[in-house]
Amino acid sequence: MRAILQARKLFKRYGTGEAAVDALRGVDLAVAPGEFVAIMGPSGSGKSTLLHLLGGLDAASGGESLLGEVGLSNLPDADLTRLRRRSIGVVFQFFNLLPTMTAAENVGLPLALDGIAPGEVSARAAGALAWVGLSGRADHTPDRLSGGEQQRVALARALVFEPKVILADEPTGNLDRAAGEQVLGLLRRACDERGQTVVMVTHDDAAAAHADRVVFLLDGQIADELAGPDLSPEAVARARSRLQA
Repeated sequence: MRAILQARKLFKRYGTGEAAVDALRGVDLAVAPGEFVAIMGPSGSGKSTLLHLLGGLDAASGGESLLGEVGLSNLPDADLTRLRRRSIGVVFQFFNLLPTMTAAENVGLPLALDGIAPGEVSARAAGALAWVGLSGRADHTPDRLSGGEQQRVALARALVFEPKVILADEPTGNLDRAAGEQVLGLLRRACDERGQTVVMVTHDDAAAAHADRVVFLLDGQIADELAGPDLSPEAVARARSRLQA
């Protein structure tokens, strides 16, 4: 099966001269359509950098990121912005909701920015909120929502275009265990029921165990992978401990 996301010899360098830091050093990764991949590794290993390059949120110093057959580095800015908005949904640790907008308005914002008619924006935003179980919170601003509810609004916003790919950067890092499990369950359902591809950065062994495959980064390179039906928090913890020993 052809990959939906690829990193080919991906490099990322920050700074110049003696102060330069190589966050990624020649990473190769292929993610299949409908696959749920978790990326783990110690702080500074390049996890978020890899996620951002896969989504075209940052530019590589070398190599290539591809969405399907489309190389992201060669796209004009306007085309890249349009492709990200329509084909890649992004969820961040701290929600990134606009505080003066309601949940429905936050969810519908990507559609409105794309020039979609207001009636369709409202209908599709309502559908996305229903899917994450928040129809009753549509008129609430973020300050009237719990952290878990805010993250589900953020996920609904990421899903509203029905993108091929969802990128999640520590989506449970600011949530308690129960709220985190709700969000992880929705990401799992996005793969299983909607055929969407999820790539998630996490430090949490239990969160990573929701994935089909766990990729471990160390010093900007892929150091190991773990997959299979026996994937569990305990198995993830053992693999992570071996790498960091």
